Amino acid sequence: MKRKTEVVLIGAIFLILILMFYFYIFNSMDNQINLTKILSQEDIPPEMIILGNSLGNLSNNSEIVKSAFNIVDEKYTSERFYYLREPVSTIFINNISEMWRGISDRPCNIQSLMLKILLLESRRFSEEDIIPHYSLSGLTPHQILRIRVDERWISADVFYSKLSV
Repeated sequence: MKRKTEVVLIGAIFLILILMFYFYIFNSMDNQINLTKILSQEDIPPEMIILGNSLGNLSNNSEIVKSAFNIVDEKYTSERFYYLREPVSTIFINNISEMWRGISDRPCNIQSLMLKILLLESRRFSEEDIIPHYSLSGLTPHQILRIRVDERWISADVFYSKLSV
């Protein structure tokens, strides 16, 4: 009976640690996507500003989302679990310039942030038009963006190259 209690206690502690890990990762992802609320133009790489401004010249918002999505999708690869091999250079960075020009393999939250910045820089979308959504992909936390295009919402998952238009 004592052994059974120990196993249950160890299992409960393990479960609590896993939940704390997920809470920490989801919270970190949320903090990064909300960086756009405190960014100044000086924080954003000039190349992103130019790209975003040029997107704003497209004829409709749906085309802007598709084009911004393609820019980010082509810029980054999405190798699963890469961020676990190099977490400092992939997850725990808050410098937009470093995220943009750095390695080509970025986790979903960084790719979502890059997409969000491009859309905001187009001046055709606001913070309220771009909402992050969180889920689990297998055992790992995953982030996608829900984007209001005109009067409908679309899902943009740059990591898995899925855009529902």
